[in-house]
This record gives sequence, structure tokens and C-alpha cells, in this order.
Amino acid sequence: MKRLILPIFAAALLLSAPVAAIAAPQNNQAHAEARKAHRQVHKAKAATRKATRARSKAHIATVHARQTTKRANRATARAHRATVHSRHVSARAHRDLARYRGAVRAQRRYHWTAWRRPSGWNYRRWSVGGYMPRGWYGRDYWITSYLTFGLMAPPPDYQWVREGPDAVLVDVNTGEVLRVEYDVFY
Repeated sequence: MKRLILPIFAAALLLSAPVAAIAAPQNNQAHAEARKAHRQVHKAKAATRKATRARSKAHIATVHARQTTKRANRATARAHRATVHSRHVSARAHRDLARYRGAVRAQRRYHWTAWRRPSGWNYRRWSVGGYMPRGWYGRDYWITSYLTFGLMAPPPDYQWVREGPDAVLVDVNTGEVLRVEYDVFY
């Protein structure tokens, strides 16, 4: 039996060699086609990833643009509210200052130290709405004891200033004259 198996096996090997030689090119060709198909699948996946990234970037840009627009709208709304608020505050301040506005003759006259005018200037009779030069309403001319002279308490950012015989209520930031009491001093 051993003698039969070996020759059959040898014959089978000899017969299969040409078949293997013929099949090898087919296997190589199939392998090459498989590699080509694999490369195409890989390229398709890479293109899909690229498209997904591009979609994601576009989405992020859209969201960012929306957020920027919302921020801008909120900032605009805040600015509008601030403007409206400042108008209301300004109107309220204007109404509050209305009780100060005016030019009147003092009911009583007071004797106080001699008044020294700013150098280069002469006495001038001021009227409401005018603007005093900076040198005229400096701290040296402020009337800090206004109640002593029958003057009303000044609103914030305003000061009573002596101008010759007159007391003038001046905005210390702008120099605008709000009220004048003529002939307070002699």
C-alpha cells in the first residue's frame, strides 16, 4: 500500500504544478484587483471624511456668524437702552434744574471780603444760559457758605461763584450759568 500511495502522490504533485502555475497569475491579478478596489474604497472614505470636515467647518462658521449677529444685536439693544435711559435721566435732570434756573435780585445784601477779579478781566453781569470762562469759576471764587447768604444749595456738579456783587450758579464742568442772584454783596 505504501508503494501505491507514493507514486499517486508524486503524480498528483506533478499534475498540479502546471495548474498552480496557471492559477498563480490569476491569483496575482485577483490580488491586484482587490488592492485596486481597496484603494478606491479608501479614497472614497477619505473624500467622505473631507466632505464631513468641510460640512462641519461650514456649520461652525454658520453658528459663529449667528452668535456674532446675536451679540451685535444684544450690544445694539444695550446701547439703545442706555441712550433712552440717558435721555430720561437728562430730562429728569433738566426738570430738576428748572427750579434753579432764573435771574433774580437778591432780597437781602451782605457785606463780605473784597472781591478780586481774575487778571485781565473786568466785572461782567452774567445771564442764565451763558458760559463763564474757566478762570472765573475756579475754587478761589467759590461761595462755600451759600446758606449764610440766603442762597439755595447747589445741585451736583454746580457751585455758587462770586462775580463782583453777584452770586452765580455755575456748572463746574462746562461753565454754563444756571442761576444768577444780582446784588447779593456790597
